[in-house]
Amino acid sequence: MKINSTLASFLMITLTILGGVSEVFAQKRKKQDDEAFFKERILREAEASFTEAEKYFILEDFSKALLFYQKTLELTPDNATVHFKIADLFSRSTRTEDLQKAASSIEKALSLEKKNKYFYLLAANIFSALGENNKAIQAYENLLKEIPNTEEYLYDLAGLYLFDNKTELAIKTYEKAEQVLGINEFGVYQKVRILLEQQKLQDAKAEAEKLLSSDWQEGVYANNLAEIFAANGQIEIAISILEKSIKEEASESAQLQILLANLYKEKGNLAKANELWLSLFTLADVSFETKAMMLAQITDEINYNNTANNTEKVNLFNRLFPLLEKAHPEEGKVFVLLADFKMVSGNDAQAIEAYHQAIKLGEENAEVFQNLLLLHARKNNYQQLIDVAQSALELYPNQAAFYYYAGFGYFMKKQYNLATGVLEQAKKLSAGNTNFLQDIGSLLGDAYQYTRDFTKSEKAYDDVLSINPNNESVLNNYAYYLSLRKSNLEKAEAMSKKLIELYPDNPTFLDTHAWVLYTKGQFKESKKIMEKVINSGKANATHLEHYGDILYKLGQINDAVAQWEKAKQLNANSETLSKKIANRTLYEQ
Repeated sequence: MKINSTLASFLMITLTILGGVSEVFAQKRKKQDDEAFFKERILREAEASFTEAEKYFILEDFSKALLFYQKTLELTPDNATVHFKIADLFSRSTRTEDLQKAASSIEKALSLEKKNKYFYLLAANIFSALGENNKAIQAYENLLKEIPNTEEYLYDLAGLYLFDNKTELAIKTYEKAEQVLGINEFGVYQKVRILLEQQKLQDAKAEAEKLLSSDWQEGVYANNLAEIFAANGQIEIAISILEKSIKEEASESAQLQILLANLYKEKGNLAKANELWLSLFTLADVSFETKAMMLAQITDEINYNNTANNTEKVNLFNRLFPLLEKAHPEEGKVFVLLADFKMVSGNDAQAIEAYHQAIKLGEENAEVFQNLLLLHARKNNYQQLIDVAQSALELYPNQAAFYYYAGFGYFMKKQYNLATGVLEQAKKLSAGNTNFLQDIGSLLGDAYQYTRDFTKSEKAYDDVLSINPNNESVLNNYAYYLSLRKSNLEKAEAMSKKLIELYPDNPTFLDTHAWVLYTKGQFKESKKIMEKVINSGKANATHLEHYGDILYKLGQINDAVAQWEKAKQLNANSETLSKKIANRTLYEQ
């Protein structure tokens, strides 16, 4: 059969076209496959990079984690989770520039994903750290709008409103939280504070009553509400809350009664306050610690409020203490409480006795030893001071204060070599404590003076003056001892002159300067200075004797003897004075 040429041509063209189309489709399929493969490869690389980032994040190698997160982001720039993770990393820093980077990253994450609550929470934290309160508020508002069942964060939002002085919005937010979540004590406390600041007293009372009348009422809520009202000057309301709660036998009643007693005292109703204190001490379920705290509070009030009311407080302590001692006769802390009370009440002897009893019962803390040492020093019980300090050092060998007290005791007992040994140890342990180093160095200089180790004495004094060039004790003693030794008198004069410039009316310092001038042979100048002491009416036996010595050097023998006789009347046991007077002549060391 012969094919028509026209038809043959048509078939040929059709086959050609179909072949071309097939090739186009094949090329297009290949291109699509290549793109899919490329995208898949990028996703695999991004996933691997993210996995590495997470690994380093878990290991807390945050710098490497950040590098891999950033690499992930280069591969997948619209990955909201990676932006969030980078924000989280930067938010852990306290540097402002890092927090700003965190803010930028979390904003990008939120622009890509609006349904993840953790994004909003991190944003709120970052903006709060930056002090951008409005943005933090916006983050919580958007969280509550976009994410269901996030009403628990209403309290955080209300707190930010409150911080931003948006009190009305804060109250509305607390109320909304209450409607959804039920009564919450924290929300009630905050509303009561706001309403009291707004002087809406009745509304504040209504909020308080709502909490107090709830099914889950506990004494702690009454306590907290009473404190809030009392802090805002509403003591009567605070008292009524506590009285009602105690009457209804709420839990935590002991704590409520303590607060109530304090509020009674604040209102001046001491009789009711004391009645409550006594009642608490008779309750078996009130702990020893609570009773001890109450007695310590009375002692603190006596110590810091030196008023006529102290008589009432002393009487109350004396009524309460026997109850505690009877219940806990072998408890060392009982006697610490007694000793502290006696100490602030001015009865040092009984305080010493009580501290010793506390130590005997095992209450050997450093503060007990410290107070006992202070009392022995105050009572001039130098041997006891040494003994207690040594006992303390057996338990606390690195406490510089205990070495110092031992050194002071040895010094006062004129055991100067022992004094220098423990004082040097106190000095080693007090590096950096400049005030204490001055006390140690001053006493150390005096002790070395008496051991006649003048080089070490001067070194100790110079060390103090390097810390405080105006230390009056060192300036005075240093100058005086140099004058006695007739050594470095120019330095002695400079120090004593500085002293009287700083303290022109101090008789001791004036006497030292006069004596330095006397040692230098400047008798007329010395006399002028010493006459300031004599005319002050504060002259002691040493001053009068020195004045007599100066007058003798000036040839005023009768006047000199008259001054020695006056000194003798104040220092009857001085053999040197008696000899000077009897022989009408000067005897110098």
